[in-house]
Amino acid sequence: MGTFAIPGSNKGLTSRASADRWVAPKARAAGHARWRLYWSSASRVPSVYNNGIANQAGGRMAIKNWDTKTSRIVYHRFEAGESLLEGLESLAISEGIREAAVISCIGSLSQLKRRNLCRGKDGVRGHERETINEILELVSAEGYVQPSEEGGVRVHIHVAAARPSGEIVGGHCEDAICFTGAYLYLQVVEEARS
Repeated sequence: MGTFAIPGSNKGLTSRASADRWVAPKARAAGHARWRLYWSSASRVPSVYNNGIANQAGGRMAIKNWDTKTSRIVYHRFEAGESLLEGLESLAISEGIREAAVISCIGSLSQLKRRNLCRGKDGVRGHERETINEILELVSAEGYVQPSEEGGVRVHIHVAAARPSGEIVGGHCEDAICFTGAYLYLQVVEEARS
């Protein structure tokens, strides 16, 4: 059994429930409205994140917090024949968006190019690609916009789409072409610097 180690304390907790009982009151008393306890699978040592302060006692975990005073949500309607990825990238650039999260996207697709992870030869990680050329109901899309190393933005989206039979297909979206259109809500996290 693993032990929850609480940074700044000699207290070791042997279950998530006991960690919850010990950490929650301390976090609330310190004025942290939200707190999360993460169990790191790499080293079996948890990390406690209190309102943007990261204390990690081992393992592999990346976290980035934004302290935003204001935020905005951008709505965009994709037209028939428009590329979901290219359209989102153009929207981000034209709206001066540096980082954002896709919070909702529904619609219909006439083509979906997807890529999913799979176990390749000799157990090595590989990718399976598929292009689906049929009418799909875009049930959900999630993802983000981040700055690219080249100075532009990078769009990363995962989709779930339904065939007329109700069968769901999805995965990492390499591209998608809208059939009748799509409706996107984007939570802006960081504006581009002028």
